[in-house]
Formats: sequence, structure tokens, C-alpha cells
Amino acid sequence: MADIFISYSRTDREHAARLSEALRSSGYSVWWDNNLAGGVEYSREIESRINAATAVVVVWSETSIESTWVADEAELGRDAGKLVPLVIDDVQPKIGFRQFQSIDFRNWTGDVREPCFAALEKSLARHIQSDLPTSASASTST
Repeated sequence: MADIFISYSRTDREHAARLSEALRSSGYSVWWDNNLAGGVEYSREIESRINAATAVVVVWSETSIESTWVADEAELGRDAGKLVPLVIDDVQPKIGFRQFQSIDFRNWTGDVREPCFAALEKSLARHIQSDLPTSASASTST
């Protein structure tokens, strides 16, 4: 299963694709609904992928704060302790998610060397490292 699940609004598909490609180029495995196969029950598949992911990156935008799908996906990530929110527009996350620090991606050009991408990787590393078995965590910290 993928390290990262990306939640976004359909109108932000281009941004999600750019984010997915950047994360993959940095060595992460990523799943987003672009990977849905024809004929699958997508709500069941999405829930399964969120549950299996180590981190749930939620892309908050003007349209995603209105999306019940994004809210449901964000809630699953939040409740499992693996929510990593970012904002791409001048918006606050949907109510219920404002107490989590969002990473500012409003001016991101897609370059993995930008500070916002480094902040995202730092957050992801915290989630992904915490998912390692105890012996693996101990061996990487020495």
C-alpha cells in the first residue's frame, strides 16, 4: 500500500497531480483517485486506501472546503492521527480541521526544493518514521 493518500477537490486535480509527481520523485509511494480502476466501488476503495496509508495529505482550497468527500477523507485521516493538511488558496480549512497547522502551498511552483515542500517532507517523515517497527526506528536514530 501507499505511504501517502492525497485528498483534494476535482477542480484542484492539476495541483494534486503535480504534488503526487513531486512526492513520487522524492521516493514516496502515493495513492490518489487517479489510480482508481474501472468498475471498483470507489467509496470502499478510497476508505481502504486511507486506512492503509501512513499519512493523509489534504489539499484545502476554495472548492475543497465545500466538498463533503474531502471532509470525510480528512476526518478519517484526522481520527487516525495521520492528517497532513496544506492550503493552496487563501482559505481556512473546513471547521473541525482548523486546529491543525496547515502547510502554505499557495505559491508552490512544483519545485521540490521550495521551503513549503521541505516542510511537507518534514511532516511526512514524522508520520512515516512513527510507523516503523521499534527496532528499525532505533537503528535509524544512531
